[in-house]
Amino acid sequence: LEESGFRGVGAAMMPGDIIQVTLPATKEFPETPQPSQPSELVAREDPVAKNLLKDMDVYGIQIVFTNEPIDIDHHARGGRMTYTDTNPDGTIGICTSGFSVYRISDGRNGISIAAHCTGMVNFDAESPEADFDLFHKGEHCGSHGDVERKTTNPGELAE
Repeated sequence: LEESGFRGVGAAMMPGDIIQVTLPATKEFPETPQPSQPSELVAREDPVAKNLLKDMDVYGIQIVFTNEPIDIDHHARGGRMTYTDTNPDGTIGICTSGFSVYRISDGRNGISIAAHCTGMVNFDAESPEADFDLFHKGEHCGSHGDVERKTTNPGELAE
């Protein structure tokens, strides 16, 4: 989509295995009304997605357009280093943070990390901000994936 000229592409996994892709509204693509409840989302072949993503299977991909900011850098985000406290042998474990996540049930934001990266309790913040603590909230490491969710004190703003 960015190769097609869209700047500021956002994506979210929604209930019902729907991938919601958010793009800036234009004259050609005005702002899309948002469903009032996540349960109103239905997996289907979105005609806008089919038009914009010509060579892809677009079933379950929903394209929405907004006049609101999409790609603002916030506090915790994917692609940054996370690390353990110093281990007894003097080493430090390191992993990369994954996607920003949003839990629909209570509106809490956080960050995902691979569940096999045990003990990640620190986030490598961008200067001038100091590194900050991560708090383990849940994980799954098994046949259906490898992910854990962390939150932070400064507000868990998802990107």
